[in-house]
Amino acid sequence: MATVTYRGASWTYEEVTRGGLIWMDRNLGATQVADESADPDAYGHLFQWGRGDDGGQLRDSTTTTTLYTTDAAGNLFVITSVAPNDWRNPQKDGLWNDGLNIPIPTGWRLPTSAELGTERLSWATNNAAGAYESTLKWTVSGSRYYGDASLGGVGTVGYIWSSSISGTSASYLAFSSGSASLPTIGRAYGFSVRLIKLLVAPTVTTQAVSSIAQTTATGNGTITADGGDAGATRGICWKTSTGPTVADGHATNGTGAGAYTVAMTGLTAGTKYYVKAYSINSAGTSYGAEVEFTTLSASDFFQFF
Repeated sequence: MATVTYRGASWTYEEVTRGGLIWMDRNLGATQVADESADPDAYGHLFQWGRGDDGGQLRDSTTTTTLYTTDAAGNLFVITSVAPNDWRNPQKDGLWNDGLNIPIPTGWRLPTSAELGTERLSWATNNAAGAYESTLKWTVSGSRYYGDASLGGVGTVGYIWSSSISGTSASYLAFSSGSASLPTIGRAYGFSVRLIKLLVAPTVTTQAVSSIAQTTATGNGTITADGGDAGATRGICWKTSTGPTVADGHATNGTGAGAYTVAMTGLTAGTKYYVKAYSINSAGTSYGAEVEFTTLSASDFFQFF
């Protein structure tokens, strides 16, 4: 189990890797992973799109009819009947979609509409049953209506915000017993939030090549930071001119942070090679500094005998 600070206290969750992304295993604010599709302990809180951890996401938070004018909203759920049905005036597009006001601000983000679409298409059935059968255990957590702050669909419909906007609205994933879809709606609605780990490219260093022979050598590298992805691939690439990449000669050895070695084979005797350690995760490919070495020639080899 892992913990983050949420609502001013430690909040426990686990990570689920799915579709190349690392998700939280429960909706933000839920106290457990769902035991069933309609599990109240797994519903979590209901956020108006783009708001942070300000208290307004609580299902019983007090309401106001006064729109907020800054990103730092108070702890009140905003009721509005004025287009474009947002909690903020003036409306601001660059919030969750630009990494601002994320309820857990360090190391996490909301899924895009495309990512929620990919998740939905992976379900065995395009409905709430398929949503729950996913390893992410989606629940029918309901919503909070911006017109009067009433709860709706609790126990029958799931609503999950994406970070994506569409005009003055925002995109969300909805699922019920009959169907699932990705429509758009006014941003003042209160929906569930499920976070994805914010990955960055790994950090890698290259060490000197060792065990140099005529046609083989050992490349050495170290992943000093995996960028939040323990499954980061690690390898060595090489070629006979500067600037090797994974498009050139390369080989891998395992995943994750730490030191590693890679057997370089099929080399040409008496030839200079340029070498870089590299690592790949979901955020991209990183390379260490370039080192060089020369394979043994035939004359070098016979000097040993």
